Amino acid sequence: MEIIQVLTCRLGKEVFALAIRHVQEIQRLATITPLPLSAPYIKGVVPLREKLIPVIDLYVRFGWESMAFTEHHRMVVVDSGETRYGIIVDETQDIVECTCTREETIPDGLSIPPVFVDAICTYQEQKIPLLSPLQIIGKPSSVSHGPAQKIQNA
Repeated sequence: MEIIQVLTCRLGKEVFALAIRHVQEIQRLATITPLPLSAPYIKGVVPLREKLIPVIDLYVRFGWESMAFTEHHRMVVVDSGETRYGIIVDETQDIVECTCTREETIPDGLSIPPVFVDAICTYQEQKIPLLSPLQIIGKPSSVSHGPAQKIQNA
């Protein structure tokens, strides 16, 4: 168990967290240039400080139905340690300190596939999945999920 600072975000009805050490910045959603032949969850690329970074549609990444994005959506720029990329969220909420546990059962009703969850954070008695920056950009072997699954990380 550890106490960390996280950015909480909303995607549909799900609230999730990103470790603040991986969050580079939050921006309004810019024009995204499509990237032919890329993975379906890569919406395209955007310029960021004279470089192009990929932008990930978490709806598609999580196996949910994609949606049209508006000026109300935000892009969170994430540094996974290996690469920098943007993720589109419906809303950024707060930066909070929470207690995170790596070996905890996935809460019932969570629709985010467990392969993308690094830990479960507790903030004001609410269980919030902490997303894994490497799994979001990577190619996980499975996206199945269920209420009784455990988070399996090394």
